[in-house]
Amino acid sequence: MAVALNARWDVRGTGEWRNNVIELTDLSTGFDKLQYGTMLVSKPRLVLDHPVRWSRDPDNPTFSGALALNAGQTSFSGGSVLPPSVLTFSVDGTDPTVFQFKGNLHADDIGPVQVNGRWDGERLRGQAWWPKQSLTVFQPLIPPDWKMTLRGGEMYAQVAFSAAPDQGFEAGGHGVLKAGSAWMPDNEINGVDFVLPLKPGYLVAGHARAGNVTNRRGEKPGHSPKYHRGSPGRLSLDRSEPAPAHQREGGSARRENHHAAVENAAARSGFTARG
Repeated sequence: MAVALNARWDVRGTGEWRNNVIELTDLSTGFDKLQYGTMLVSKPRLVLDHPVRWSRDPDNPTFSGALALNAGQTSFSGGSVLPPSVLTFSVDGTDPTVFQFKGNLHADDIGPVQVNGRWDGERLRGQAWWPKQSLTVFQPLIPPDWKMTLRGGEMYAQVAFSAAPDQGFEAGGHGVLKAGSAWMPDNEINGVDFVLPLKPGYLVAGHARAGNVTNRRGEKPGHSPKYHRGSPGRLSLDRSEPAPAHQREGGSARRENHHAAVENAAARSGFTARG
């Protein structure tokens, strides 16, 4: 399945390269929009919360910093909407291709969702924990044509995920709903408990596979800048242009490996569907 991202983008930043240390003290880069399948993200932008510092010491290389990814409303073709969100996270590793990360995601009253994981230069792997929250905060995610109003209950979830440019995004874990209550024009639902197991699935063009829902009450369902030793250099970025349309297709063998990686991550983290 080919995936194309078409958007205008810009990047601006300043920093310093002194001996073996590269430090980025200011950064702002973003798109006017990002569209992936049925998902449309409005004006995502990445900025620094704390300078990014890369020490290229041969004996003790380090890479660290803190960033924030801000996004406007995220909408889906089915009518669901994720309110404006911000993901704040820190990175810690040996260089920009090998590091661990941890942070929190907020979207209006949704969250904070705790996330952590690692990037190895080819694949992003991690875990996410969604704390117990009132079911009513998820009302924006209910399409208007469902005519369903969430009234009460609590929900929490935990997920292991894996992502790679040519393989898409996969996640495995489960979500739990306790004492759910909702109103519809002709019906009222009260006191519903269920577990939603999320099986690893290959996500492309907005398509996802998920496990069945069981209702317990009835079982219904580039190039580096030039540098001369001893002469510190000021680094500056300022660029704005349309992003190229990339079309990639992952082979079946790679998808199987990707699928297995998520299953293994979920198993190591103890992510099983339990009541």
